[in-house]
Amino acid sequence: MIAFLLIAYFVTGALVVMLIIAVFNAWRFPRLAAGNLNPEARVSLLIPARNEAGIIGSSLRMLQKQDDPGLEILVLDDNSTDDTAEAVRAAAEEDGRIRLLIGAPLPPGRLGKPWACHQLSRAATGDILIFTDADVGWQPRSINAVVQIMNASGADLLSVWPKLPEVGPNASPCRSWPWPYWPTCPCPWSVTTACGRPPRPMVNAWPSAGKHMTLAAVMQQ
Repeated sequence: MIAFLLIAYFVTGALVVMLIIAVFNAWRFPRLAAGNLNPEARVSLLIPARNEAGIIGSSLRMLQKQDDPGLEILVLDDNSTDDTAEAVRAAAEEDGRIRLLIGAPLPPGRLGKPWACHQLSRAATGDILIFTDADVGWQPRSINAVVQIMNASGADLLSVWPKLPEVGPNASPCRSWPWPYWPTCPCPWSVTTACGRPPRPMVNAWPSAGKHMTLAAVMQQ
């Protein structure tokens, strides 16, 4: 009986702590807000795409609504066996900011997505590189909002948590790290959280190229 009560107290205490953390994070977690456009900001939005013909067209149509003057949109067709490249070419004919890249063969010992992202980073001309999946829907001015918060935070690497669609019967729910959000924590260690679930919306931005080669053979987003 005593053991059962101790377990019940422990579980209840853990749930209370998680609830407090969730409320704290809901209060403290920053939200994206677009500011004034910076005409000097050059941003490269980089999309590795493999067999994304069913979604890449609608994603690019949403990106065409972005009004950032220094934006370029690069899509790398990573050896797709469907009509991904044709869909990107059609979008590029409508918007000169969109450019199709054909991926090079995968070198031995490398994994596909880091290799695709590395090629994109080498072809980019922007000062800030934003990596995103082909199935992420960008709302108008959202890229500007990412640039704004990155500049304001002074971060070298920024991972944006997107709004997720409803979890379907074949999708696993996204699990967040139960840790308070505190951007100026003086701790000697750090905790990082990101989002990855089917269809794996990911947005990462940093102001330099070539970082994916350090993860050339690592199964990471």
